[in-house]
Amino acid sequence: MIIAINFEKLEKTLGNFFGKIGKFFVDAFNVVVGAFDKFFPHEVSIIILITLAAFIAIYIFTQKINK
Repeated sequence: MIIAINFEKLEKTLGNFFGKIGKFFVDAFNVVVGAFDKFFPHEVSIIILITLAAFIAIYIFTQKINK
């Protein structure tokens, strides 16, 4: 019984913690998309961000392989 209560508290605490981290990244993403939306339509902004993220991921992945 005591262990179950502790696990419930832990789960709630971790949920709040990761929820705050997730909210931070969602807010940051919305700011970046909002900045691109001033110059491009929304769909183009999303395509540009996905393309940039893919190129960065490929670059990092190839650098890790070369080391």
